[in-house]
Amino acid sequence: MLPIAEHTDWRPLVANKWLLWDTSAVMKVVEFEADDLFAELERLGVINLYISPVQIELAATADRKAVIQRADMLAKHFDYPFPFTQNEIEMARKIQSAMSSTCNPGPTDLYLGATLANQNSDLIRLLTGDLKDFPDPFFKRDAYIMLQSSRHSFPLGVLTTNKSNFD
Repeated sequence: MLPIAEHTDWRPLVANKWLLWDTSAVMKVVEFEADDLFAELERLGVINLYISPVQIELAATADRKAVIQRADMLAKHFDYPFPFTQNEIEMARKIQSAMSSTCNPGPTDLYLGATLANQNSDLIRLLTGDLKDFPDPFFKRDAYIMLQSSRHSFPLGVLTTNKSNFD
């Protein structure tokens, strides 16, 4: 496992890759007003993706301002929703079975893990703020993107996995 203190540069790990975003990552970028991250990702040739359950979670709040900010971010900075198929549902079942009973990620996190696992690991990365839902050793922490404000900081994990981790 990679400790945060090592400060691995995340840029080479996401350059010219697909970056699949978890709900928590989108929400933290909005919270930290870190839109400049998208300029850096664009410079690196990153394709920002989400799955439809993430879009549903982003809209599930009574805070209308937050709904508009999140929807605006998806419209401006995300290339398109990643296809969500029966293969992801089947892989999500495998992931849930492989994890210990102490880790209980929600359905969206299982679907994100399944989407990541079903793809070529050289092509795609997952960006999340909820590392506990993607336990090591199933999901490798390759690097962290630190969001910072004048008073707080928060790490977003850049993760990879392999389908064979769940066989």
